[in-house]
Amino acid sequence: MLLKLVAPILLVALLIGCEKKKIEPGQVNWTEFSKIQANFPRTGIPLFLYVSQNACKWCEQMDSTVFIRPEIADHLNKNYMCVNINTDEDLPITINGKQYDYGQLFDLLHMREIPAYYFFDAEGKPIGVLNSAMHV
Repeated sequence: MLLKLVAPILLVALLIGCEKKKIEPGQVNWTEFSKIQANFPRTGIPLFLYVSQNACKWCEQMDSTVFIRPEIADHLNKNYMCVNINTDEDLPITINGKQYDYGQLFDLLHMREIPAYYFFDAEGKPIGVLNSAMHV
């Protein structure tokens, strides 16, 4: 129930606005999961995790219509370390010395479907989860 209340707030936060290198407006500055896996999800700054697949029409929709919007990309880049795990390309992954394949990642993150979006605070505590494509 709490998640249903928090999810719209997180979506609004995404639409309003990872302090890293300078990038062009409208481009999310994705950090490779391999660069944070030793500390996942405790990165020291808030983390936005996007789980996607190559042949997923909803993932393609997010990539081509949502993540390219300057206000969304800029908000994500300024407020989160942004990480994308593509389940077709990046698995298996290692977290805390344990290797995870597709099914194990689904279990670990309690995913219902792809795409999935996770927000963690700087200490790695989950602050929100969204599933499926967002229409904006």
